[in-house]
Amino acid sequence: MVVEAGQASVAGHVPTSSGWAALVAAMVLAGALWWLYFDSAAELNLRVLELSGGSPTMARAIFATGHMLPAFALLLTAAGVGLLLEGDPPEIAYWLACVGIGLYLAGTRVFLTATARVPGIVRALLLVATFQLGRIGPELGAHGYVWFLTGWVTIMALLSTRRPHGDDDEALGRFLGR
Repeated sequence: MVVEAGQASVAGHVPTSSGWAALVAAMVLAGALWWLYFDSAAELNLRVLELSGGSPTMARAIFATGHMLPAFALLLTAAGVGLLLEGDPPEIAYWLACVGIGLYLAGTRVFLTATARVPGIVRALLLVATFQLGRIGPELGAHGYVWFLTGWVTIMALLSTRRPHGDDDEALGRFLGR
């Protein structure tokens, strides 16, 4: 997504202040997706390591297979955002971006795991809603839609954040037997 945003700026597709603001939103969106994965998926990845029984080969196989859908989802999202940054995108751009984000949320699996803050059914409904966001895209316009998606993903990241970072070290220590 960062490459698509950079390409849009180099190609001169962001000559207006609205275009530059959408470029900033695309960078924030990339950061929110990063947050979803690295912050929220830590506990899930720890469980994968536990399931591997300590076998590095098994752990790598589980991780590689588990990352196929999120990687594909990021490509879809980047393609959609890249088209949206061009200013007058085809309608498919709105759908590429929201379907990519929906697949990313489903593929990382962290979003569907219930927490004390947000019940699982609410998360499932938000995930289904994510796949339908393409319907409102043309109403918001390309740049407005990038901002909307940025806000949406940031909210999803907030809802899926599990605990403060200090607890991750304690959980890793328990896993390692310390």
